[in-house]
Amino acid sequence: MIDISTLTPAELSRLAKSIEKEIAKRTDATKSKVLKAVAKLAKEAGLEVGDLLGRKPAPKRARKVAHDGAATTLTEKKAKKRARYQNPADPKQRWSGHGRRPAWVVAHQANGGQLEDLRIRRKVASEGA
Repeated sequence: MIDISTLTPAELSRLAKSIEKEIAKRTDATKSKVLKAVAKLAKEAGLEVGDLLGRKPAPKRARKVAHDGAATTLTEKKAKKRARYQNPADPKQRWSGHGRRPAWVVAHQANGGQLEDLRIRRKVASEGA
């Protein structure tokens, strides 16, 4: 055991942070373990975890009419944004520049690279051809 009466305030603060992190880590591990066990039991019974918790599937939203008279549903997805950046190591990995930065962008910038280095260059049709 640690004799906390001999620790300095800074050491106590570090210890407290360390304890909080360990509690969170163990709590997450326990939650994950229990959830897996419950999911397994539910599956064996032909149910889903949401069924056990009394959750109902979200109802489909009603249609709404836009100002121009065109009917649309509230559940329609937004159009996918065009990719602006591409991973030079794996061209299949692309990012629109919106939302959370992918790990490859963060790594590139951490190594001193600029975001502009990753921009996808679009070919412009020459005029008068």
